[in-house]
Amino acid sequence: MRVQLRQIALSIAGRSVLEGLDLSTDENEYVVILGPSGCGKTSTLRIIAGLQKADRGEVRFNDTPVTAKPPRERGVAMVFQHDALYPHLTVEKSILLGLGGGTRDPDLSSRLKAAAEMTQIAGLLDRFPDQLSGGELRRAAVAKAIVRRSPVRLLDEPLSALDASARHLLQDDLLRWHRKVPGTTIHVTHDGYEAMRMADRMAILHQGRIVQFDSPDKIYHEPTSLAAACAIGSPSMNLFPARIESNSLVMSDPRIRVALEHSSFGPDCDVVLGVRPESLRAVSGEEPSLRGLQVTANPVEIRRDIYGWRVRAEIDQLTIHGEMNNAVTDGLSDSEKTIRLRADESQLHLFDASTGQRLKEIGAT
Repeated sequence: MRVQLRQIALSIAGRSVLEGLDLSTDENEYVVILGPSGCGKTSTLRIIAGLQKADRGEVRFNDTPVTAKPPRERGVAMVFQHDALYPHLTVEKSILLGLGGGTRDPDLSSRLKAAAEMTQIAGLLDRFPDQLSGGELRRAAVAKAIVRRSPVRLLDEPLSALDASARHLLQDDLLRWHRKVPGTTIHVTHDGYEAMRMADRMAILHQGRIVQFDSPDKIYHEPTSLAAACAIGSPSMNLFPARIESNSLVMSDPRIRVALEHSSFGPDCDVVLGVRPESLRAVSGEEPSLRGLQVTANPVEIRRDIYGWRVRAEIDQLTIHGEMNNAVTDGLSDSEKTIRLRADESQLHLFDASTGQRLKEIGAT
């Protein structure tokens, strides 16, 4: 099933939430809509499901308009942000309610068994919701959607407010479901790491529009705009103000130096140079022969996490995030006033400061 949204617009209490939103999925695709809280992600799902009416625009399933159809005729399964289980019913009865049958129906019984096994809740079917943990509640809500076997599945922040172990279990459940049962899954989240792990393609939602819809790898390495670039990563991409003058890239601060082999930039304009924290690494000394970006900054915090050493540094009011290795960390003294961080030319991104759009000339061959 393909899902198509065409020029969807929605205002709530006089505030524009969605404005000209376009989205078209492929058949059996796992799509993640990524954006901050309040950007219209849940409203988009509700419009697809028919639970909310758009001010204008069209919803299509496999090129067939469904905009005028009520929710019950759209054949959509939705997992809500807050678990939709009935508190006075067991998990089994809550899952089966509304499906027009019970466990005596052989087909429903087999579907329930398969869904329970897929989400690892087979031993919880006779329990009530208040007897389940947060992760078990979410997996039961997913099982309820699985039993419906709908060709369109909508997931509203399904992994939010879960601890790490429960979140990873549910991620696996969702991907297992999607791969085993044919259908298109649309999952919304504000978590860039979650989106990167789950999606076949990611749709970056910004100011009511999809600003980039592509594979996680493409969005990470080739964001088409500042909005798309900053949607992924925690900390977000480092951004440095600069200017193109006479086909050269001029940084606004002498402590930020750039040496580029390829420098066909185009007309003079204000720009923003971006580099992801994981691409900006501390070095023990100047390396003038290397192409790319070099920043001399004041270290504010050096800490270790499960992935390695992280550094937070500052140049005046500009905060910079990067990475370090043990050799550089061990060589720093308590009195160290500055630290040098480098990124290779291939890891740099350049954006027009006025439009936010990517300038593809940097690093071009």
